[in-house]
Amino acid sequence: MGASLAWTKTNKNAVGRRVDVSPKMDLSLFSDDSFDALKWINTHSHIEGDIATKKATVSAQVSKLQVYVEQINFALEKSSIQGTNTMLVALNDMNSIQREINSLMGTIKQVQHEIGHVHRDSGTYLSNLERLESVFQKLQAAKHGMQESDGWRKLTGELDELLEQNEIHQLSGKFGTLKTSMLAQTGLPGQADREVQLEYFTNRIEAAVSPLIIQFIQQADAENYSKHVYIFESIGRLAQLAQYYRKVHRNILVDKWVKNVESDSICEILSNFYDCLLNFVHQQLKWCSQVGMDSSQPIEVVIETLIYLQSSRETIVEKGVRKFTEKFELLSDISNINKKFETAVEKIIKDQRINSLKQEELSGAIYGYFATSVVQYLPIESDDSKKLLKELQVSNAEIAETVRSLANGNVKLAKWAEKALSRCAHVSQNYSLPQLVKVFQDMIVSWVENFVLAQKKLITCRTEQLDWNLIQLNINLLQHLGDFMGNIQLLSENIAKSAKDCDPTKSVYCSQLSSKQDKRSKFLISSEEDIFNELFSEENKIVAMRPTHDSIMKFILYAIEKHFNGMRFSANKEGEGFNLPDYSYAPQEYITQIGQYLLTLPQHLEPLLLSPSPSLKFALQSCDDAYSKDKFCADVLLALIVEETTAFYQESIDNIQSLTAAGSKQLAVDIEYFGNVLEEMSLPFNATLQQTVVLLRTPLEQYNTVGTGYNARLVAKIRQKRNIVSS
Repeated sequence: MGASLAWTKTNKNAVGRRVDVSPKMDLSLFSDDSFDALKWINTHSHIEGDIATKKATVSAQVSKLQVYVEQINFALEKSSIQGTNTMLVALNDMNSIQREINSLMGTIKQVQHEIGHVHRDSGTYLSNLERLESVFQKLQAAKHGMQESDGWRKLTGELDELLEQNEIHQLSGKFGTLKTSMLAQTGLPGQADREVQLEYFTNRIEAAVSPLIIQFIQQADAENYSKHVYIFESIGRLAQLAQYYRKVHRNILVDKWVKNVESDSICEILSNFYDCLLNFVHQQLKWCSQVGMDSSQPIEVVIETLIYLQSSRETIVEKGVRKFTEKFELLSDISNINKKFETAVEKIIKDQRINSLKQEELSGAIYGYFATSVVQYLPIESDDSKKLLKELQVSNAEIAETVRSLANGNVKLAKWAEKALSRCAHVSQNYSLPQLVKVFQDMIVSWVENFVLAQKKLITCRTEQLDWNLIQLNINLLQHLGDFMGNIQLLSENIAKSAKDCDPTKSVYCSQLSSKQDKRSKFLISSEEDIFNELFSEENKIVAMRPTHDSIMKFILYAIEKHFNGMRFSANKEGEGFNLPDYSYAPQEYITQIGQYLLTLPQHLEPLLLSPSPSLKFALQSCDDAYSKDKFCADVLLALIVEETTAFYQESIDNIQSLTAAGSKQLAVDIEYFGNVLEEMSLPFNATLQQTVVLLRTPLEQYNTVGTGYNARLVAKIRQKRNIVSS
């Protein structure tokens, strides 16, 4: 108890003196959310010694805590007093500010009221001023108009006098004054009359100055020309100078053409005149740069001159084509001259950076006259193709020579078509491509007729004995036909490419032959498909090539068909009482001959079709899809022959009216032999024939049972032939 009182006294004295306790302690730990008082005390109160020492230490620590608490309380009290005093001062200041604000608002309202009064008064004053200003302006305009009206007659009189005296250089200034005077009188009475007078003097001034301008242009006098340009500029007729320039030089160039056209050589006439035009352009570009004229004007002169001379150029070309023997060469040379000139002009346009000219205008002027010749070019091609076909005529030759001639003709026709396509691109820029295709189509039809004639010749050459030389000729003919069809396909692709590369909207002949343009455009746009689809579709190719393939089959099958014609089965039932065993029957002669014939075919066909050329392969595939499979062509042909042989056999069996029991067994043995031959050849045996053998060997009493599941028509036929009564 005494210790406690002592601590209290010490604590009070410490507070009164504001004693600072040392060492200072870190009080931030007490504000930590995870602060544990008991843990903290145990940690900081780990004191060694007896009980008395520990109590004294604890008392000292508690005293220190009391001092810290007192210090905190004192600081909080002091801060509260200071905050209260500050709030009172702030409230007094706010009241003073509020009073000042109220006073200021009253002053603002008073000022606004006064401003409103000023606005109302000033609006009235301003409207009055504007009205007075308008009246003043009208009076001034009327006064000025009266003055100008008085001066108009004087100006027109002076201008008329200058025109009479031919005072050219004074006209510009006086005319400018006249225009200013007319503008000043806008809205005054008599405006229409003044405009008529102004146009009258404009025309008179142009008529007075234009002879000089024409003279300066003809003489290439750039200095004097430049001195008179301002007159046209003052009267607003500057554009007329370009018209005078083009007209003067066009007439000069036309005169040069008339003198040049007397030459006999068409190419020389065109070439010399085009050179003259190019020289003119180069000279005039320098002159135009001196006088400040647009650099496109010399090119415009050339275009107008060429358009003006269209009919004349067209006439001399037509005469030349009629007289010249080598028409293709002439047209090609003219086309080269046109193209060379166009290239030279385009280079000038590019170098001078002239953008005001349209390409189609230049092309139309250069090539327009040639359009009629382009149209006439197609009949020349047609006549040339007919001439070539006549030279290749093979109808009177021997069959072997005919086949060789067809091969040679294929090569010549392909070369001719290639050259014709090249000529079309060169001469007509592919504009005549649709008509040229028609020429090609007529040529193809005529040439295919030669193949048809050759096929007919081969058929007439067939003999009783199989002639493998004729079969070789048939195969050669089919190969040549395939080669021809391949050439057609290649030509179609080249035509489609030419049509695709040709833009019909940019054809230089479209504007000259517009009535035919739609048809050509439609053709050129749709030419990505096979050009000859209508004439030589897949079906038509088969129609052209299949007869030759069928002819090969007929040659080979002729002997087989002949053997089947020797097939005989008697309906006589004599000897039917003997039921002979199967080994008593041997294949008849007709089927053994057919079998032996079939077995010898591979050794003949393989040399002919062992490694067929691409043309022959193409022709065979066009005739039958079986050739498209991964098999040797000889094997495919042999399979087709066996297939036809099987069909012949079935047809021959169908033609038998009645069979005896012995006849049924004999026919079954024959069919089985045929099946063995096919097995030897590694070819399939027809299922119908297999069923026929079973039905022929079936005992009468079991026939209806065995026939279940077989072809009903076949069962009925064999029943009828064997005279079996249906149950």
